Amino acid sequence: MRLLICILGLFIFSCAGTDSNDVVSKFNDKINEKPFTVVVTYSNECPVCVLYTSVLRDLFQSLPKDSFQWIFLKVNANEQWDFLDSTFTKSPNTKVSVFEDHALDIAGALEISMFPEVVVLDKNCRKLYSGAIDNRVKELGAMHFRPNHSEEFLKNAIQQIRNHRDVTVSHTPAKGCYIEFPKKP
Repeated sequence: MRLLICILGLFIFSCAGTDSNDVVSKFNDKINEKPFTVVVTYSNECPVCVLYTSVLRDLFQSLPKDSFQWIFLKVNANEQWDFLDSTFTKSPNTKVSVFEDHALDIAGALEISMFPEVVVLDKNCRKLYSGAIDNRVKELGAMHFRPNHSEEFLKNAIQQIRNHRDVTVSHTPAKGCYIEFPKKP
């Protein structure tokens, strides 16, 4: 995974100059600050994300701050994050990092394609878990949700990491709103 981030950095550097290379360096530096990082894509325009805001907040508040940190990727640069800002970024008890510039590049490198989708990384940028938060979303067409989730994928993965065990379910398909990546020429 570290190789993938480095390749991404070189690719971005060659395409967009040093500003994007600085973002990749900042992202790598941020990951190195704590043993584990939870990366989340979020959009206020996605009803599935709004559904999960309180779930993410509660999970964030339950984690030890000395070993876990959260990074939100804001891939819709023009979007206002009022609800997320008041819940996470501006609250003194839930300070998280937000990457906005070149967040699409970071999402692409982490193979994230949905809102919300999570990736849990260790300090070496190794993916420990990626995918859905839980199984609450049954299907998207008519926004069918289970009233209660029965499988808490992210929470279980984090618990296994905290207990120094291998993550038994390391990937689940995320269901939500697709991230719109620019078409390549």
